[in-house]
Amino acid sequence: KNAQGKLAEFLSAVDAIPTETQLTKFTTFDKGSGLCRLKKSNKTRLEAVSPKFEEQVRKAFGSEGYGATLQKVGWHVHVWDDKYFKVLDV
Repeated sequence: KNAQGKLAEFLSAVDAIPTETQLTKFTTFDKGSGLCRLKKSNKTRLEAVSPKFEEQVRKAFGSEGYGATLQKVGWHVHVWDDKYFKVLDV
């Protein structure tokens, strides 16, 4: 709730959209595997990335990257565990 100006307007507009609508627009569910994936299309404006870039993103969200910053947020934050947290889709 600290955003101001255009960002605050954008976030309010997104918040007004029902969650189910957003999930339907941006994700698909594979009944065979039980996995959700991001829809990459002109409608969602999400694009596929190269395997090399995907690897970089996944590494950045590991215990030595993003997970390490959480300990600086506050003492209530649990220790990052790469076995528990993972990037589901890029």
